[in-house]
Amino acid sequence: MTIRHIFALKHDKLSCFGVWRNIWTLCISVNSNFYSYFRIKIVRMDISKRVLDDLALDIRRKLIESASNGKKLYYGDIAILGDDRYMSGLSDFLSKISRYEHKNGRPLLSAIVVQKENELPDTGFFLLCDSLKTTQSLKEMQSDCFEFWSKEENKLKYMTKIQLTKEEKDVRERLIELAHGAEKGNNSYVSISYQELYDVYGLNLEMQYPTDISTMSKILDNISTYEYVNRGLILSSLVINKTINRPGDGFYKLCEKLVPMSDNWEVLKAKRVDIGMMQKCLEFWQKEENYTKYKNIE
Repeated sequence: MTIRHIFALKHDKLSCFGVWRNIWTLCISVNSNFYSYFRIKIVRMDISKRVLDDLALDIRRKLIESASNGKKLYYGDIAILGDDRYMSGLSDFLSKISRYEHKNGRPLLSAIVVQKENELPDTGFFLLCDSLKTTQSLKEMQSDCFEFWSKEENKLKYMTKIQLTKEEKDVRERLIELAHGAEKGNNSYVSISYQELYDVYGLNLEMQYPTDISTMSKILDNISTYEYVNRGLILSSLVINKTINRPGDGFYKLCEKLVPMSDNWEVLKAKRVDIGMMQKCLEFWQKEENYTKYKNIE
């Protein structure tokens, strides 16, 4: 029996644990060195860090977005904005992400990543399942992912719970410093333009390029979602389009998504909710105890 045959059998009938018990037997009988290699690899993954780095965070977000829409991904789909720096070590990234999810009692996200030729995950996924002693079938794990992440409350609660990327942390701290350094008692209007944010903080982005605008929008959305979940604040209210002297439409769309029972984003825009959001940020971050306690995050 070949490994491909075992994968097919697993997909139809067997649990991860049972399949990989068969694979261990096959590996031992064919080549003891092969068995030793994978044992060493699993031990190495067992002692890996539980904190996800920037690339793993980006991959995790893409997996969650796909799972929330009930869709599987192919390995080649995971490249973010054409960046394939990590594709050679993708299996390790996926294992690290799923170990993090498993540790926190959530479905294995890498279950939804499959190969085009057979609609099955690669060898690394099944090794991971065996090391975690997972007894569910692949179909069950995929269904659990789709169901869990289709719930908006889970996305808001857990998508941002782990950490921000280094770049996002830097931008967040700069915005907090802007709010904290505003004239005490001035809760009227303090802001920074998108381009000033790029220039002052060395983000190497330009407002005239759509890809750079998209990158900055993603950074601000992630920061604001993180802050809203943890403190009820939307920090991107401090960032404006200098031409119109207010945030762009993306800000109001984010407010519609984050704030329960809120109006349509166009109504929020007409109501100028950005001003109230900004005043709330200033009031919170101008308090020294809040600034000291919450400015820095792990």
